[in-house]
Amino acid sequence: DKSYPGFIKHLQYSHVTVAPVYVRPLHPEVILAQRLPFAGIWKVLGRTAMRFYDSLRPLNAQVQDLDISPVQRFSSEVDEVSRQFVSRAGLGCTRDAKFLNWRFAGHPGVDDDRWEIRRESTLLAYVVTRRAELFSTDVLLFMDMACADDADDALMVLMSDRLQVAREQGLALGVVMGLHPLF
Repeated sequence: DKSYPGFIKHLQYSHVTVAPVYVRPLHPEVILAQRLPFAGIWKVLGRTAMRFYDSLRPLNAQVQDLDISPVQRFSSEVDEVSRQFVSRAGLGCTRDAKFLNWRFAGHPGVDDDRWEIRRESTLLAYVVTRRAELFSTDVLLFMDMACADDADDALMVLMSDRLQVAREQGLALGVVMGLHPLF
């Protein structure tokens, strides 16, 4: 909201579309207890609702023979994965290793986590996440991601893994924006 007027008026960008925001509850009881009276009741109801939600949308997506590991710096392998991901969406920009390292690995004081998932030695997908505060609530933001063609399942496993870690750390929500057909 703060940047939009400047982009449109001064930089003469055009409005293309509104990007939807997807939210995955991790600890709704935290949000409810902070904002509503009788915090104890909302904590119990939130935990109960989460058990039901998890039975419908579990976080434990798994695919055999996949290896998840942190990324210190992106290599040129990511270029093709990003190109494939963007080409399916029909809108976006390619994020090559040079850009990703500049944006997510080269800023002191910025706490971005970079993760990849591989089958044997082949890169299938990556995600970049950041812990942030959104509306006074601790959340996991998915800052960037991509997966190779036919590797949507691997990306879902990687996202699920990061969401599970965020839940264990007590974060209330996982948040991602996107127009990609994957969503």
